[in-house]
Amino acid sequence: MKKIITLLAVFLMGTASVFAQYDVDVAWFYAAPFYCQSELTADYEFNITLEVYDVVNDEQVVLVTNTVDWDETGTTFTAAQTGIQDWCIKATKTPSLRISVLVEMALISDPDDVYCYKYGIQYNKTCNWFSSNTVSFNLTFN
Repeated sequence: MKKIITLLAVFLMGTASVFAQYDVDVAWFYAAPFYCQSELTADYEFNITLEVYDVVNDEQVVLVTNTVDWDETGTTFTAAQTGIQDWCIKATKTPSLRISVLVEMALISDPDDVYCYKYGIQYNKTCNWFSSNTVSFNLTFN
């Protein structure tokens, strides 16, 4: 009986870690017609920047950028990229996280040449909330 209880406990602990998310999904859509439509060509790409900031501990957790092709409409920042799970373990006070994303349509030959962009922000995300949820952003270019 002890073996069964031990195996069940190990299984449940493993299952809990599988369901832990710590991801951030970013998707964008286009209202027709939209301002950037004339430049939506293979000469451009999307740079998606994620910032996670701990307001309580007054510290930036991560600033990371994903780049996708011009014809993509989303990206996912994985738990490894966000660093949230590790931060939740080492933070001195219980974190309150501000999650912000910037989606920029930039010229491939000169990434500093941004044609248009959208910004999104979410406040007051806790470590407990993140452990079982994914933050999602749905931005519209118009």
